[in-house]
Amino acid sequence: MNACTEVINVEYQVRNIVGSVLSIDASRVPLHSCLSKDLGMDSLAAMDILHDLEDTFSFTIDGLNPPPLNALHDLVTLAQLHAK
Repeated sequence: MNACTEVINVEYQVRNIVGSVLSIDASRVPLHSCLSKDLGMDSLAAMDILHDLEDTFSFTIDGLNPPPLNALHDLVTLAQLHAK
C-alpha cells in the first residue's frame, strides 16, 4: 500500500467511525467541519469516537490530557499519526 492510499484509507476509517457514532453520513462532510457545532458531537460522543479510534488504530489516548479535537481533520490527523 502506498502512502497516498494509506492516507485515504485512514480518512475513510475515521469518517466511518464518526458517521457511526454520530449517526450521520460522514462521507461527504468537509474535513474542516466543526465536530460539535457542525456535526453535533457532545462529550459522550467524543469519548466514543476516541475509543473507536484507539481500537481501530491500536493506540492509547491519555484520558487526563486528550488531544484538542475541534474539526474532523483533527481526528484524521490523530489517526494518521498512529496508523500502522
